[in-house]
Amino acid sequence: DLGPGGLNGTLDSEGLGTSNPGSMTFAGTAGADNVGFGDHTQWDGLNKISVAIWFRVGDSLGSHGSHGTIFSKDNIIECWFKFNSTVPGMSINNNHIQPATSTLTINTMYHGVWVADISGTDTRSFYLNGVLDGSSTSGTQSSGTLNNTAQAFHIGGRPSNYDFKGQVYHVAVYTGKVLTAAEVSQNFNAQRSRFGI
Repeated sequence: DLGPGGLNGTLDSEGLGTSNPGSMTFAGTAGADNVGFGDHTQWDGLNKISVAIWFRVGDSLGSHGSHGTIFSKDNIIECWFKFNSTVPGMSINNNHIQPATSTLTINTMYHGVWVADISGTDTRSFYLNGVLDGSSTSGTQSSGTLNNTAQAFHIGGRPSNYDFKGQVYHVAVYTGKVLTAAEVSQNFNAQRSRFGI
């Protein structure tokens, strides 16, 4: 963790990749294949957050349950993929929305950005490779905040289920900030050559 939180994660059974140093490979094994960081209180009570991840989906995820979670503070904030379609979605306080429209291609590198603003109308957006892929105002968390509940956060799954299968190369969390389309595009273009896009 290079941010002010200074968190250290605990590796379960995932492997570290060699194609891009520092990448993590997740096999999708329920509850046994993620990186756990313990409770992270800096997000408690927030009404704006953005999560940016460089990743590659390993398969259609059809055998792992209903969702493959790539980033999770259990039920409080989760970034995930719908199984059998790999369409990205986002959950806030256990309210699940799929703002995205694209079905992702297996074994393809992507930059995904999940954005939530519940300070007024519950607005959640997903950007794919620097471009807005979809946005939704159908969530139920308007004028709300992220629940202040002691929960560990994980990369590559939830504590005991809905694990992600694929590779994660870089994760950035923007606390209390809604990234703009221009910022998302700038961040994507600044790193895309590293990931061969």
